[in-house]
Amino acid sequence: MKLTQAQKLWLFFWVVIAAVGYMGWTFYNEKYIAYAEENQRLKGETKKKRAELRQILAQKQRINDLESEIEIAEAEFSKLKEMFPDQEAIPKRLLDLTAVTRKSLTVPTKFAPLEGEQKEFYNENHYAMTINSSYHSLGMLFGEVANFKYPTSISKVSIERVPELSKEIEDAKDHGEQPRTVTATFQLTTFTSRR
Repeated sequence: MKLTQAQKLWLFFWVVIAAVGYMGWTFYNEKYIAYAEENQRLKGETKKKRAELRQILAQKQRINDLESEIEIAEAEFSKLKEMFPDQEAIPKRLLDLTAVTRKSLTVPTKFAPLEGEQKEFYNENHYAMTINSSYHSLGMLFGEVANFKYPTSISKVSIERVPELSKEIEDAKDHGEQPRTVTATFQLTTFTSRR
């Protein structure tokens, strides 16, 4: 049986369609499905990695926050260590007292370390002090001591008029100074930490 030209064209057309369909189906099965699966897998991995990255960034921010908190805590700890040193620094206490006695125009006549007391978490360090000054200068001195960077207390205060008040007033006038009209005796206490 002989095919006509039109039949040959139709046969060729259907063969080409079948070949193209077969090639498309093969490409779809072997390449596109594998590509789609790989694409889906990569999207899943990307999603997982993004979630991990968000966690890492959140942890990094937390680390930055913790580092800031540590810096603040270290600064506060340094201040506390200065306020409550491990050992009493008598020379530093003397320098501090000398500075405030000059500022308040008082004259210390006695500074003597006394026996300290041990408490559960800290030690009390006691000093006996005697100061000659005016009443107002003495108040200024107590105010300056209250503003020390470390806890300090003043107790057992005794204030008396100087024995020769009129002579002190005359001497102060002659030298253009403020008269020292009172003698104050008190106990100064500082604190150190116990380990």
